[in-house]
Amino acid sequence: MKKIGIFIFSFLAIVQLQAQNGVAFNTSGASPDASAIIDASSTVQGFLIPRMTETQRDAISSPANGLMIYQTDNTPGFYHNAGTPASPSWIANGSTVAIGIDDLTDGKYLKESYYLGLNSGVSPSQLYSEKNVGIGEGSLQNVDWGSGCVAVGYNSLNTMANSYYNTALGAYAGSDVTGNSNTFIGYQAGVVATSAVSNIAIGSEVLNTLSTGDNNIAVTCGAANITSGSSNIVIGPTS
Repeated sequence: MKKIGIFIFSFLAIVQLQAQNGVAFNTSGASPDASAIIDASSTVQGFLIPRMTETQRDAISSPANGLMIYQTDNTPGFYHNAGTPASPSWIANGSTVAIGIDDLTDGKYLKESYYLGLNSGVSPSQLYSEKNVGIGEGSLQNVDWGSGCVAVGYNSLNTMANSYYNTALGAYAGSDVTGNSNTFIGYQAGVVATSAVSNIAIGSEVLNTLSTGDNNIAVTCGAANITSGSSNIVIGPTS
């Protein structure tokens, strides 16, 4: 018993002495690297960290940020806690999957709306808008009381006030809209539809001069020069 006590005391003394510069675990007698608190080296053995199931992992009480384990089931692998002790978030090491859209540099989730892209959904008035989706730089950037809208493309539905259920696909599509239930697909389609309602424009620059027209349908390769008319149908070359 006395020998065991002397061994433990000696071991702790050595560890305490080495801990000033780190602790080395090896069979060669090499000193620990100055940058490491623990330096383990071997050519015939590896380093084994705690192994457990996902359920056991989730049962860890207040896991420290950076705590790492090896999960043995449900996509086995090394996991670390990227969250806080109070709100853990276990991420697989090497995983490129974001925790949520808010973790992306240009991503944001607000009032059941998703925004992705530089300046997408940045207006303070977005607090009064909901259920929108904006993808692309400047999409849904300046929205005041708008809901149920989808914008995909550079500056699509960029400036929108009191507008609902609009869909825009393409750069500048519907970029200045105050109307409702419009569908604009194409570069600058419906770009200045300031008070337009229930219009459908498909094609580059289609209905790009429309301001107050309603219930128009245009499928063409040009402007379809309608500024304030209603219930028009244009299919084919520029007219």
